[in-house]
Amino acid sequence: MKNKELEKIEKRNFWKDETGDIGVKQIAITVAVIVVVAFIVTTLKNGLLEKWIEEVWKFLFDDLIKGKMGGTS
Repeated sequence: MKNKELEKIEKRNFWKDETGDIGVKQIAITVAVIVVVAFIVTTLKNGLLEKWIEEVWKFLFDDLIKGKMGGTS
């Protein structure tokens, strides 16, 4: 009888004292990283990022640089 009570106390103490290596913050950060990566992959797959980079390139190169150097676009 005493042995079973001792086992219960040891199990309870183990779960009470065991904090573990993975906490809520680590899980939240992992989920956030997965969501961001999925968003980037989806954006690349749909070609939205390519269009955005093309617009920025045209703005920077054609409008600003060629405009200041007197080139025609």
